[in-house]
Amino acid sequence: MFVLLTMVWMGVHRAAAQPTQPTLAEIADRMRGVNPTLRTFIVDQVVDARVLAIFRWRLNTTMYASRPASYKVIIHNPPPLLGRFADVVADVSSPEQVLANYRGAAIRPAPNNRLVLDLVGVSPSVNPPALTAIVDGAHWVAEDLLLKYAWGDVHVVYHYELIEGFLLPATARVDVPRFTFGADVAFVNYRLNVPIPPGTFDDTR
Repeated sequence: MFVLLTMVWMGVHRAAAQPTQPTLAEIADRMRGVNPTLRTFIVDQVVDARVLAIFRWRLNTTMYASRPASYKVIIHNPPPLLGRFADVVADVSSPEQVLANYRGAAIRPAPNNRLVLDLVGVSPSVNPPALTAIVDGAHWVAEDLLLKYAWGDVHVVYHYELIEGFLLPATARVDVPRFTFGADVAFVNYRLNVPIPPGTFDDTR
């Protein structure tokens, strides 16, 4: 009986010692804690875009970012077909804004210390209305986003590198299967903690 009780107690103790699943609020706090001294950045992007594996463009864009959640992507001389691409990039570039606009429908563990977050919008005005994010639980960055728009999905995969001591996106791959659209994005020439030109984040759409 003593052995049995000891085994039961050990089993309960071990179960209690298992790490608890973080809440969405805790995940958001940890993600906001990445690069705590980085307040602004400007970065150029080289975008190799393709449609139907036939039409190809190389675009040059500039991203402006300022904490807590101001992002703007400007495409320099975009082809008409890709005129809305900047809006998609801007939508997926701000983890702070994503976490402000969504609530967790499900959070589940994945291999290699990853967390899978199924999120739904907190109001009908949130667009896209739902998304799935894969978060690196060691570095607290979003590596993989599946944005679920009414017109189709946008899949974005980020690769991060240390740049001047900050963990920042180095490349991204964007796919829009419904429109057979894809793009490879390289982030180049980061300018960190620099002034953002006045009016950059004004909504001109």
